Amino acid sequence: MGWWRIIKECVISQYIGAYLNILNAQRQKKNMKLFFADLLSSNGLCEVKGGHDTFFPGSSLLAALRNEGPNHFDKLYFCDLKKENRDILKTRLENLDNILPNKLNYEIYNADSNLAIDDILIDMRKESGGFHNALILADNQGFDIQFYTLQKIQNTHKYTDFIINLPIIPLERQMGSLKKNPSCINCSPDDISLCDNAWTRFIGMPPCLIKKNQIAENYINNLKKIGKEHIEHVDVKGGRSAGIFHYLMLIAVRDTKSGAAWMTLLNRLRERFTNITGDKIKELFNTFFGNQKTLI
Repeated sequence: MGWWRIIKECVISQYIGAYLNILNAQRQKKNMKLFFADLLSSNGLCEVKGGHDTFFPGSSLLAALRNEGPNHFDKLYFCDLKKENRDILKTRLENLDNILPNKLNYEIYNADSNLAIDDILIDMRKESGGFHNALILADNQGFDIQFYTLQKIQNTHKYTDFIINLPIIPLERQMGSLKKNPSCINCSPDDISLCDNAWTRFIGMPPCLIKKNQIAENYINNLKKIGKEHIEHVDVKGGRSAGIFHYLMLIAVRDTKSGAAWMTLLNRLRERFTNITGDKIKELFNTFFGNQKTLI
């Protein structure tokens, strides 16, 4: 992974903390449960290569570490298809459980998240016994979490927030060739989940209906149509050079009575991280550890 990954984890960590702080006040009043689902969890650590390998906590461990204090999730859900990742994550969570003051309650699924989401939503209802809120993370590296899956979550339980990683450059690269495919025209926007290409299932509409520079705009509009009225984004870039990694982190929430608090938080995240690149993170890291050869 590149240094840009650290930007993503910082955004996720900041939002998790604020999310728990804002909702914790309501937790006691409404007897409400709070859940976290990482639909692409991996093994819990991010490895950054380049000169020397460096490890940082990934989203799974960042969410679990919140059990150190009173503002924490009641249950955590993780999905990964690789047995090695699941085994390593389980070991790391067990180690954390031995030192955290609040016992971890979690489940790791050996399944495609697009299929496992039904079981996760059922378990959330069972665990809550009533009212609950959930934070859903879809940290896509490719076209992983289908739009239909997000729609299913929203339709089942509207009290959810989404953090979605939108891989702009991979989407743009494949868009041109897909537009030339006659099957694109045959994909009905009303039945996208049955379309035969992953790009369309991911975005939620056929590429022949989208202009190349409007992929993010269309995706955001689709999220608003299913009930996520407030959406902010943070640009995550590897560096300034052309063709470098470029992802758009979307934070999507429903319209709420406490909308002012959420919008303040979202605006602060965007302002804080939008102009930071992976190159800058690496430079700061090298400066801190004395590896930087210049001060410029």
